[in-house]
Amino acid sequence: MVLTGKKRFLVWPIMLLCWIPCYISYFPGIYAYDIPFQHLVYLGQVPWNNHQPLIHTLFWGLCWGFENLVGYHPAALIMYAVLQMIMLSGLLSYVVLRMYRFGKAAPLVAFIWYALNPVLVIFSFVTTKDVLFSGLFMVWLMILMDLYSSKKEIVVRDVIPFVIIGLLACLLRKNVPYVMLLTAFIFLGLKKTRLFFAILATTAMSVFVTSGIYNWAGVLASSDAEMLSVPMTQLASVYNDEGAMITDRDREGIEYYMDPSVFNPRLADPLKISFNTDRYDKDKFRFWKLYLNVLFEEPVRMINAGLTLDEPYWNPLLPFPDPYAQLRYIETYISVDTQYKTECAGLLPKIHRIYDSFARHDNKFTNSRYTGWLFSLWFPIWFIFGCMIICIIRGRHEFRCIFIPVFILFATYLLGPVANFRYLYTFELVMPIAACAALSREGTTVERYS
Repeated sequence: MVLTGKKRFLVWPIMLLCWIPCYISYFPGIYAYDIPFQHLVYLGQVPWNNHQPLIHTLFWGLCWGFENLVGYHPAALIMYAVLQMIMLSGLLSYVVLRMYRFGKAAPLVAFIWYALNPVLVIFSFVTTKDVLFSGLFMVWLMILMDLYSSKKEIVVRDVIPFVIIGLLACLLRKNVPYVMLLTAFIFLGLKKTRLFFAILATTAMSVFVTSGIYNWAGVLASSDAEMLSVPMTQLASVYNDEGAMITDRDREGIEYYMDPSVFNPRLADPLKISFNTDRYDKDKFRFWKLYLNVLFEEPVRMINAGLTLDEPYWNPLLPFPDPYAQLRYIETYISVDTQYKTECAGLLPKIHRIYDSFARHDNKFTNSRYTGWLFSLWFPIWFIFGCMIICIIRGRHEFRCIFIPVFILFATYLLGPVANFRYLYTFELVMPIAACAALSREGTTVERYS
């Protein structure tokens, strides 16, 4: 039965209630991933920078200020976790209600996936920018479908929420403006001119904020090394391959920019740390000339190294955990190398053990040959790809607006430093949308839900 009137507002609190037992079991929260470095930025021990999104650092700073105000530790982590859960559940509740476009059963499918999937529940309060970005991106996709399929002329008031949410998504992940820009030009080719200008405006506004306002405020831009994970890995891989046929001059060139001895085929971070950004900034042409030289000398090894870096994203045959990167499926431990000292209070230990077994990828569901693929790094994108193929076969071209930005976003992650679940969180949230689009009946409404 379709929810109408006040009943619609029950989705939000019910979803939040489904998450609360997990949070209590991890109380006061999960202080992991990049937040310790962002804490140093907010304390002024590291120059203000946009290496990690500034608005996310400021969000943590707001919570830190609250802790200083009330004088209770760890109030900042509690506030962060609670606020993020409230915002994310609100965003996903909107998505659930908009799922009626695919049929009456679609909202229930989405709600069960978002509210009860253990790995998604754990991530609802993890201190990483990917969580709120993913929620915003889901809402952006739903509004995009409205605008893409609308038979009415799109006016300014229709795109204002679309632009605002898109801008926030761009400010939370530095790769998203590139995703938006390429998506805009594809839509231009599909003769969606007004959508093209709306997305182009979103991209331009994000560039104005990050390159204009941030610079004016003295916020340092992120290092160029962040964009060079694949080229670094390719060069270091060929350098360490005894069978590679490259010149001594090229070997010296690689050593000039980085320490190739720290090469890891699945983890570019050690190379990024060793990379000499000053030398790269001084003469970028020299670096790219070196890269092209090695590419022409060893094209097969270079391409293979690029594909190998993020192979867990696309190869179903790889074991987990990856023998090279050795990354945990979900980081639920509290980092000890941080100035913000806290630990899990050990509440609801039985529930905690259940959820943490999923985070460790160590229970009968994650390790089973029958259900383990659901918790793999490769499954989300192959599942979405399969749904796209079904839509193509069925001629459901109105849903291509879902898949275009999703696959462009995935392509940007293939250029990243490591295959990690937190980058896949977005695609985990996309899965019910893709599935319902593929299976929806002809004639299902795509008009705005009211």
